[in-house]
Amino acid sequence: MDAPDRESPHGLSPPARPQACAQRLLALLQSLAIYPPGHPRVAAAAEDCMAALHAASRPARPVVLLAQADRVAVDGEAVENTGRLAERLRLAGLRGVALHRDCSPAALLAFAAALNGARRRCGTAPAEPPAAGPGLEPLPLVFHGVHREVPEPEPADDWGLGAAGEALADPRGVRALVRTVADTPQIGDRLRAIAGQLGGEDPASDREIDILATIADLLPIDVTTDSETVATAVVTVLTRLEQALPELLRRNARVKGAELLRVALGIARQYFPSDAAAQRPRNAPPTGRPEDARITADLPLLLEELEHLPDAHGLCLPRADDFDEDRSIVARRLGGIVLHSLAHSTAPGIAAAAVPRLRRTVPRILGELADCYLRPPTADRTPIGTDGGTRVLEALVAAGHLELVKQQRYVDAAFVARGFPDALPVAARVLGTDADSRRLLREALAGLAPMLRLGGAAAAARTGVLHRPEVLATLVATGGAAAQHLLQQAAATTAADERQALLESCRRLLLPAPEAAALQAVRRADELPRDFLPLLLDAACRGDFDGPVRAASAAVLRQAVERLHQRDGHALADLLAAVEALALVPGPETRALLHQLATNGRFTRFGKAQRALRRCARRILEQITAKA
Repeated sequence: MDAPDRESPHGLSPPARPQACAQRLLALLQSLAIYPPGHPRVAAAAEDCMAALHAASRPARPVVLLAQADRVAVDGEAVENTGRLAERLRLAGLRGVALHRDCSPAALLAFAAALNGARRRCGTAPAEPPAAGPGLEPLPLVFHGVHREVPEPEPADDWGLGAAGEALADPRGVRALVRTVADTPQIGDRLRAIAGQLGGEDPASDREIDILATIADLLPIDVTTDSETVATAVVTVLTRLEQALPELLRRNARVKGAELLRVALGIARQYFPSDAAAQRPRNAPPTGRPEDARITADLPLLLEELEHLPDAHGLCLPRADDFDEDRSIVARRLGGIVLHSLAHSTAPGIAAAAVPRLRRTVPRILGELADCYLRPPTADRTPIGTDGGTRVLEALVAAGHLELVKQQRYVDAAFVARGFPDALPVAARVLGTDADSRRLLREALAGLAPMLRLGGAAAAARTGVLHRPEVLATLVATGGAAAQHLLQQAAATTAADERQALLESCRRLLLPAPEAAALQAVRRADELPRDFLPLLLDAACRGDFDGPVRAASAAVLRQAVERLHQRDGHALADLLAAVEALALVPGPETRALLHQLATNGRFTRFGKAQRALRRCARRILEQITAKA
């Protein structure tokens, strides 16, 4: 005797064996809809399903689940209380599934996840059927034969169901009713039109699909009451299918059996809206338009009609000179297109393509166009927004029209206030070139001082604009309390990548020799003391490098020498350069370090590198002592 089914961990009594596989599979779907695949509830549901499969299957024959209307049949026996499992199978493009005894839990979980995924995709596009797995074979909603270049396709495997399989194929008798109405002229015309579309250029190709049987399986129960209603429904589905196929063929899609039946399935689910105008098939005139049969392809007649067309006077291609950059009409139109694209598109490729075109446009024409986008709006001029204006200005400056931007005064205090902080880079390039422009920028930042103190400076630092070289250099040259506040916020960052970007930007500043040497003595920002960059930017903004910042620079230079001297495999040239940089920061600590380097190993280390290091340290020490 077979062992009894074990009790489910969900507390449900075990159902009869023909029902167990379907109901356990439904429980697995419900668990996967709530919990992730690795959850214990999902694992328990999968174990229950595998136990039911092992109890119901035999070594040489799988357990076959087939969707029948709103129920599921297992090995020919209808199962109650299967919820919407039949609907889930159809949404996934399946008529059922064959579960072998050696089906793996992973394949079962993947199949259940695919069924749930088909439910989520419902209403957007037909889902692809789930893939087969070890011991698991999905049964698609298509003809299951093997199509070959032979008069008759090979029959499909009926999974050993025999006569029961024939009964399961037409449980409601609808297929037989559809066959009785299939000989009407309307249905015959639609079928011939669809066959003509799918025939292609190879009439010998044999692709045969039982469309009528598929439509019969999809018809709702209330449509199958009488032959007239069934005939109307079949004609409607075939008409919609005939209209949908040309679009697939125009996209060079190979319409196979699965694709064709998915189209029919999608049409049948959107239950029969009003008829649309018939579209012309590929190899046959559309039904209901016999006059199209008189249209023929006559090339000589077409050429004769072309010869008798009237001449179009005044139409010609534009001359090459019309496309020169100083030709007002064409240049104005092309420039307007470029500026409009910059003002209304954020795609990075637009700016890259616009800069070469703007570089070839003369400032006289470009100034007239830029006024439409960068001047204050009027009754006949629509504002474009600060972001669009910033993109236009950045492209103009990158194209070499900086003088035009300065002459037209597009960047002023109001522009900086409106576009802060995103407008800072372009404002720095425009207003950071001379003393008058920097004074204007200082006044604009002073007007933003209340907002900066309330968090605006920290927000600007988070965007990264304060770490850009042109912004940093302009703020240092501009000076003022607002600029100093922004620089302190830029230096207060703790992120490694932002500190490295700040270090690279500080190296481009015009700094005294000791501070510049200290920045060059390190490779990474984390080799600097945490307070060095804030001290440096504060001193640069004030223009006073004496005191704490000079002492910090001397400490950085001495640490660089010690780090290189202790590192194995260091380059001698780098060490000698670091020792020579100590001449910029004379002091007691520096002299003590140089004395140690000049005397260390005189009687024990006689290598070439050691002798060169002692000579260099002795020479720098003598220079510092002489100046003192």
